Amino acid sequence: MSMLTPRSLRARVTVAGGMLLTVTTFSLTGCGGSQDQQPVSSANSEYQADEEGGAAASGTAKSGVAASGESENVSSQTNGASQTNGASPRGDSTNATATANPTTQPPVDPSPAPMASKLAEMKVPEGGAEQLVAFLDEVDQYFEDLRSGRVQGMNQQESALREVTQTMQLKLDATNRLLAQPELDEQAKARAIESKLVALSMLSRLGDATADAQMNDFAQDLLKDPSTENQGRLILFGHNIDRLSQGQLEDKSVLLTDLEKILQGEKLTRAEFSTLRQAALMLLNSGEMESGQQALAMIRDKFVNHPDEELAKDAATINDQLDYVAYKNAWSNLVSDENGDIDTMIAAAKKFMANGPDVNVFSELASDALNLEYSGQTVAAGALYDLIRQQYANSENADLAAQAKETLANSDKRLGLLGKPFA
Repeated sequence: MSMLTPRSLRARVTVAGGMLLTVTTFSLTGCGGSQDQQPVSSANSEYQADEEGGAAASGTAKSGVAASGESENVSSQTNGASQTNGASPRGDSTNATATANPTTQPPVDPSPAPMASKLAEMKVPEGGAEQLVAFLDEVDQYFEDLRSGRVQGMNQQESALREVTQTMQLKLDATNRLLAQPELDEQAKARAIESKLVALSMLSRLGDATADAQMNDFAQDLLKDPSTENQGRLILFGHNIDRLSQGQLEDKSVLLTDLEKILQGEKLTRAEFSTLRQAALMLLNSGEMESGQQALAMIRDKFVNHPDEELAKDAATINDQLDYVAYKNAWSNLVSDENGDIDTMIAAAKKFMANGPDVNVFSELASDALNLEYSGQTVAAGALYDLIRQQYANSENADLAAQAKETLANSDKRLGLLGKPFA
């Protein structure tokens, strides 16, 4: 895990339809899994997280739906699919030339042929769990065909969205029938829950007005079963985070209460870690600084000793996040002149800088010092420039040292002119 580098952390954290946080909690068959996020940073005065996969999405899909949770044009490449008229030699023992020639290239398989829409022939089976699971496999494969552009006739946005919507409705109908099966084994039950969450989330983002209500009802059902209780809590937690982002959550303390209950669950994974950390960032972005920092600390404490060593290391980086948040909070208080304290900001900046002095951290601090100048906080700006001088002016990184010296020379000129009369 690399150190905190603010300028590289620019992917905005958003929640789609109230349920994106929930969907990223699971490894989604046929619809992509969630991926973890890098440390918190700021851009345009918002705390953000860098994403390796799809954790952000608009509230309504505009041009199809990607499995990662991002909008994507479903109808992109069908008509241009390349056709291969012949295969390269396989290079087996009967082909002496291919065997002897070290420059022979490996064979290239032909691209999958375009296909027509299958929706008219896809019907939810009347059979038992095995048949329903097999049908879900078929639906997931068809969705992948839509995403890859194999399905013909999807060149228009309207037709593509209609096809995706009907595919997700088939998925939902099949999962409802699967969940109604008597004596459903744990594997099939997990598959059904996962599939229903995906289908409802997709439908919500595609504009289905009933999907959110169905999701909340489903969450209440999951709460009744000890084996799925935590999944239900995650769904409702995601809904409250969405309400927070829309300014509709009056009692924000419920979020920390819900988070504490979720963290008491067993066998929490990287997916839950990513989801919950996103929620903490949402708290920070909404201005709930104390609650956001408390949430990050709770998540760190739960996962820092996780048996997954990589996950435990990622949890430990939350300390860097907390240092950064504390610094930015102290800095913003000075910029806005709201109970700002220079000593508090400098102490927090030192902890932030301890995460590793590099060009990105330097750039963040230099930008912050300049903004302090613009806001009239020249004493605070001077203190931050002094810290930059101590840390970076004599850096072993020649380029960094040169940048620092140039920044400091310019700041000395500006600050030296203050209070002097113009000629």
